[in-house]
Amino acid sequence: IYIPSFTVNRSYYTEYLAELPNSPFHYGTPFPEVVDPMWTALLAQPTFASVDVSAHFTNDNKNIEIEVSGDIANDVMPEGEDINLTVYVMERNVHSQDQMMFDNSTKSFYYGEYTHPNVIRDILTPYWGESLGKGEGEYKVSFNANVYPEYNLANLYIVAFLNRSGDNEALHHQVINSGVANIPAPESVNTICNDNNAVVYVEGGVIYINGSADVEVYNLAGARVANENLSNGVYIARVGEVVAKVAVR
Repeated sequence: IYIPSFTVNRSYYTEYLAELPNSPFHYGTPFPEVVDPMWTALLAQPTFASVDVSAHFTNDNKNIEIEVSGDIANDVMPEGEDINLTVYVMERNVHSQDQMMFDNSTKSFYYGEYTHPNVIRDILTPYWGESLGKGEGEYKVSFNANVYPEYNLANLYIVAFLNRSGDNEALHHQVINSGVANIPAPESVNTICNDNNAVVYVEGGVIYINGSADVEVYNLAGARVANENLSNGVYIARVGEVVAKVAVR
């Protein structure tokens, strides 16, 4: 089993882990029977800070507006060390044939189609987080993330967590607490069949699937209509095997 060490407690154990080039992540091979008690013990540790996350798509579905807020207790962080906030845009069930490996022979051995249950699509802060200083008391930080054609809007969510800055101990950035927010699906999109993880949205009276307007559009009577200047109503849009029911407002 391969897991990023940062999912444990964002600490770097040099004797077990190797760095993945051009990435903030390190990988190791802990045995499954080791991971569960380690994770259980970490979850049992008390926290001194809260993390609340909210997120929504903008009207054109091209951006995500995110707000992270909470409260941090006074006089807990070690002297001379900041508390950082790290925010990820995540996507569930991403299909891929392109795997990042250490070398071509390893990549060839593991080549195939994979469904990744949780993928980091974007990091909205520096790798080790954005400093909140001592962070005592209430905090509130806003972010704006781009939405790209390859994203499946229905599977996107936000993860935010507070972690130690590592100012006193560079190899350890202990996670203090975390929060997760699903993003409400855009009102203009109601997917019927989306086996190919298509992104469907409406802009300027035109229906787009995976960023393309080359889409077959039918009204509910079954008549094909031009994909332009669509009036308010419900339509069936199709590209290949992807079929979506779309409400234009």
